[in-house]
Order: sequence, then C-alpha cells, then structure tokens
Amino acid sequence: MLDSLEPGLLDEWTAYRRIEPDVAELLRRLLETVKLGISAICATQGAELPPEYFDFAPPDEQAASKPPEPEMSPAQGAAAMAIYAGAANRK
Repeated sequence: MLDSLEPGLLDEWTAYRRIEPDVAELLRRLLETVKLGISAICATQGAELPPEYFDFAPPDEQAASKPPEPEMSPAQGAAAMAIYAGAANRK
C-alpha cells in the first residue's frame, strides 16, 4: 500500500488529520505518555514499575466485571438517612 501511495494523497490525509484528528489515537498516545511519566516518578522514589504495570481494562470490560450494586427501597433510604442524620439517637 505504501508503494502505491502518491505524495498528493499523503498531503491530503495529513491535512484531513489536522482538521479532524482521530480522538481515540490521541487518547491512546496521551495514556502512553502518562504511563511513562508515572513510571519515571515511581523510579525516582525507588519503585521500579514499568509502564505496562499501569495498563487497565477498557471501561466496557470494567463495567461488565463489576457486581451489580444492591438497590435500596425508598423506605430503606429514608431510614438510612434518618440514622445518618442522627434522628435515631434523639429522644
């Protein structure tokens, strides 16, 4: 593909990416830069943590692996707020 790429087409794509940047690519590069920076800061404090140590699962996978939060009825919520506010201790 690169052999058949004409200079005019490359200029066109470069201009397009300046106007419409690829947000996912920009975020990926930002994340890599932050991981390198955190790794360097950790190294100055004596913790040898490579940038790969700070890899994480994408948000969709994190949400799927979380257990569902328990739901509370309005009456239970009101009782919890009354206890939190100290109403149960007042006589």
